[in-house]
Amino acid sequence: MFKNDSFSIFIRLCLSVVGTSIIALGIVFFRLSSLGIDPATAADIGISNTFNWYLGNYQLIFNVILFLTICIFDRSQFGIGTLINMSLPGYIVGYLTFGLSAGSIILGPSIALMQYLYPEDNQFNDSNLDGLNLTDIHVYPHFKEMLTRDPTIKDKINKYENETGINITRLNNDQALAVNNDTQTFLD
Repeated sequence: MFKNDSFSIFIRLCLSVVGTSIIALGIVFFRLSSLGIDPATAADIGISNTFNWYLGNYQLIFNVILFLTICIFDRSQFGIGTLINMSLPGYIVGYLTFGLSAGSIILGPSIALMQYLYPEDNQFNDSNLDGLNLTDIHVYPHFKEMLTRDPTIKDKINKYENETGINITRLNNDQALAVNNDTQTFLD
């Protein structure tokens, strides 16, 4: 189907990267649906979480060990696509499951704080304020930056916390919260 000229090789490499990205995106969608993932990915995620390793790093190490083992038996099955597929998915899945700004809110159990603070932004009158529930942490991003726009935001969030009993983690633009299972690491 393809010749072995430079352009053909470039196209095949692009197809391999796109195909691998589609596989990883599918895994992200499965994780976000909370309906389960394939057994191999579940094992990768479970083992990497157990040892507090980043998924991409763990999956790459495991795949290198697997690759070297299988090379003993049949090297003809491997090519550059194998290297792409064994190295990219873990990093793509790990990266795409991060929540930045509004994404950090939606990864939590609820977006009710946003409804409380900014009801005018609910343009479609959504009543289901459930988040993806990938973490039990409620986040309010851009806290310090929002104080310059609305000096009462601190009091509003405190009032919400008192009324609901929900603790809100306030993050500034130069901060992050890394969540790995039950471990939370505040990054400045």
